[in-house]
Amino acid sequence: MMMPLPQRDFEIDSDSRASAEKYARSAEELLLESSYDDPDFTRQAFLRTISAQAEAKHLDDFNETLQTAAEDFAAFRLNERFPVIKTEEGFVPLSMKSLLDDLSVTKRRSQALRDRQFLDGAVERWADQSDGRFIGTFGQVMESFRSNLAGFLSYRFAGLRFWSNRISNTIVDPDENGTTDIDGPVGSTDGRGLFHVTVTCKATAYRILVSPAYFIDWVYFGSPSTPVSKWLLPGRYVFGTDSIDGSVTNDPLIFRIPDDYTVPLQRF
Repeated sequence: MMMPLPQRDFEIDSDSRASAEKYARSAEELLLESSYDDPDFTRQAFLRTISAQAEAKHLDDFNETLQTAAEDFAAFRLNERFPVIKTEEGFVPLSMKSLLDDLSVTKRRSQALRDRQFLDGAVERWADQSDGRFIGTFGQVMESFRSNLAGFLSYRFAGLRFWSNRISNTIVDPDENGTTDIDGPVGSTDGRGLFHVTVTCKATAYRILVSPAYFIDWVYFGSPSTPVSKWLLPGRYVFGTDSIDGSVTNDPLIFRIPDDYTVPLQRF
């Protein structure tokens, strides 16, 4: 049985929601324009997209992920076979890098993106490896991508405002009295906008991975479990581990930062 998520002490404001929708529309246009046969066109489309976002702060990770997604979508779209994982809110596409890592394939990502025959077989093998893995069409992927991305960015923009409000009320020098607000941006006076997040799971000595919940591109979060703590920018995230059989087993829950500062994984 899944544990209920904690009550939230902040709300997404209308300006943050509107900005998130604007950027999600731009990203959707980029993915619709992405071209397998003309990677230069994809890069130019990407540059046009981020040029419209120049006023936004704390989006370096988003821009990098979006460029990766554009290149990967162009390749997977050719065969209409997208690797997707299932979360509590539906299907989310997987990156080429994460696909290759799961299959323990030494083929370089740049080569895989150009190998149509390899892609078809690789997606099939990946989906057969584990429960919770599926093959989706471009239409199915795009149907959920924009809403998932808008949700992620809503938390990013509103979370940064929340962070900014909290930093003025947070003790940033714990040596004075030995207490700090660990949920808030303690010590983050440089403007990074980070929140302290602690992940717990049922197993010990596991490596924990994390990805934005709109495009699965796993990166290392920390180890060994449990618990594992790290700082994250605001957003909607999924967590997984590669300590069971080498490939990634994901937890189906989506966690919102803020203010899911304690993340109780249920699948492992």
